[in-house]
Amino acid sequence: MGLIGLCFVAPLDRSAWSILAMSIVVHALYHSFLLLGFRIGDLSHVYPIARGTAPLLVAVLSALYANEVPTPMQGVALLVVSVGIFLLAFPGGETVRDLRPVIVGLATAAMIGTYTVLDGLGVRSTMNPFSYVAWIFVFDGIPVLAVCIWRRGSQLFRTPRRDVLRGIVGGVLGTLGFTIVLWAMSQGPLAYVASLRETSVVFAAWIGSRFLGEPLGKRRLAASAIVATGVIWLSLLTE
Repeated sequence: MGLIGLCFVAPLDRSAWSILAMSIVVHALYHSFLLLGFRIGDLSHVYPIARGTAPLLVAVLSALYANEVPTPMQGVALLVVSVGIFLLAFPGGETVRDLRPVIVGLATAAMIGTYTVLDGLGVRSTMNPFSYVAWIFVFDGIPVLAVCIWRRGSQLFRTPRRDVLRGIVGGVLGTLGFTIVLWAMSQGPLAYVASLRETSVVFAAWIGSRFLGEPLGKRRLAASAIVATGVIWLSLLTE
């Protein structure tokens, strides 16, 4: 997808290359932590922890490096969204017995917050934000492919057709989704875009329940309502 995109965009501005290089490193760490989290914990547990914490970190980093300081009411709205997302990770208010998924989820959140601010600054530093988008997808795929070859070797070429099709669909959706996010960050405040983006955990909780047999009870429904309330409030405050 990235290579195809390069055929239709202008060259990347020189000022964006250093940001792109830093972002690629952080993206590689993000992939590693996220996949480790999915290996040792549930999708509907690890994902909300990572995504729920990230908007608050983005708000802090964007205030420091992008001069985007939210008003007190906007800060409260961001907090409401993050709390709702975080509550999705604990469907029954249970005591956490294994801290490993929580720790890995928080590490993933740190990577999400860092690359979000880097990529936001990157798309703003070039005349055409889609040039940055195309290049980041090209370079982001290299370390992932290298790890796959290192871990699986020739098994990659014996992947069942069903898994290949899932990978292609997931790759296309992921590319389109992140492209929209990066374009939005070139148009509006980073923390607000990040907060709206992380509402994807509501869909992840439903998918985990519907297709992976993970629990979805009244607590998660209430948490989804909190997320929706925070998003609406944030939208009204930023009009």
